[in-house]
Amino acid sequence: MKYKNNELVIYYLNDLKTLHNLTKQNFVQVAYESSIRWISEYINKYCMEIMRKFNRVLGSRDRLREDDIHEYKAAVEYLQIIQILKEHLGSFLLSPETL
Repeated sequence: MKYKNNELVIYYLNDLKTLHNLTKQNFVQVAYESSIRWISEYINKYCMEIMRKFNRVLGSRDRLREDDIHEYKAAVEYLQIIQILKEHLGSFLLSPETL
């Protein structure tokens, strides 16, 4: 997630889900659910940090800089791209409208 390689994330989540379906081993299900929780928490922290920074800039006397707008736009685009994880994260996945 650090490098935002969503294709790799979905690849591993698909593998864990398939492995669990084939083996029915509880530890695989636990690993899958733990991964989903970690990914969801990472995305939530990232979005909260972006919103906090953007709101701070809006509430300050400093002017809104172009960098601030680009960072916010990149976060919205990231949320749009990671919607491919919806199959795995379900309701834990934030939508772009959150920002």
